[in-house]
Amino acid sequence: MNKRKRLIPTIALAKDKKLAQDAEIKNKIRIYDELRDLIPPLVDEEFEQLEANILKEGCREPLLYWHNKQTDEYVLVDGHNRHRVCTTHGLDFPLKAIEVSDLQTAKDWMIDNQLGRRNLSKEQKIYLVGLRYNREKEDRGGYKGSMGQNDPLTKYNENTEIDNHDFVGEKSMGQNDPLTKHNEKQEKSNSAERIAKENNMSPKSVKRAANYATGLDKLAEENPEIKTKILSGKLKVKQADIESLSKSDSIPKLESEKEIGTQAEKARVEKRTVKKDSSKPTIQEEPVWEVRTKQIVESELFLTESINRIKESEGEKKLTEAKKLKAELERYIKLFN
Repeated sequence: MNKRKRLIPTIALAKDKKLAQDAEIKNKIRIYDELRDLIPPLVDEEFEQLEANILKEGCREPLLYWHNKQTDEYVLVDGHNRHRVCTTHGLDFPLKAIEVSDLQTAKDWMIDNQLGRRNLSKEQKIYLVGLRYNREKEDRGGYKGSMGQNDPLTKYNENTEIDNHDFVGEKSMGQNDPLTKHNEKQEKSNSAERIAKENNMSPKSVKRAANYATGLDKLAEENPEIKTKILSGKLKVKQADIESLSKSDSIPKLESEKEIGTQAEKARVEKRTVKKDSSKPTIQEEPVWEVRTKQIVESELFLTESINRIKESEGEKKLTEAKKLKAELERYIKLFN
């Protein structure tokens, strides 16, 4: 009995120390934009439901953080929406640490963590799978990915509240080594196949998802809100159009599905033109070819716009636009003669 009495103050002291430590961490929690942006956004109705649940029952599941020892910062890696609700209403929340080595491995962990959730939309899943493949293509060490269904984080996610939340020889010739090139290609292929199997997709779909993720991120450079709208389902855009933007050097600020579609068609035309340009016969013919290539691009863009105008026109105006389209088609055909 006396021994038990001696243990009680020790346990209470340890508990008080942990509470004090958690309170200090909560005051130092940092949110990195580049990590927060990896989390698919909640639509207004979902956020309001989450807020109502927390206000009624409190924040039950711990928010996960990573201690960035280089900067001595406690960085939030999961629970951004719950954190927003709790800080807005002055509510307490539990914390739990995860172990990752640096910012890049934190990103890897977050992507895998989000892919383990069940409430992802089609767009969100495609984007995250694309990010995962693009991250692996960078061929770096660190976090190695999920352990599948036996991963404790996967099991943890199933009970979480709604919250978006090779051998290369002894002497290598570097990048020009045929064996190195073969291994790199094989690694990419293996990555696509493994990620495809984990997410019930085909390897081809994984590579398309990679282009989708790149295109969406480029689209967001000039208009960050457009990415949120697309991933939340508020703005419906064809997957192929976003994929086409992945090869664009620069994309202007776009607001609507129609603007994105027009820009995507322009990117596709430019891609086809590059292929044609690669077959130039001689250096002497280059200026003439460049002029003709420019004319072809302009003509193809005009044809696309003309078709759109015909769709939107009626009566005499539709007939007039159709005649313009016929004339442009004849000019377009002559450019190849």
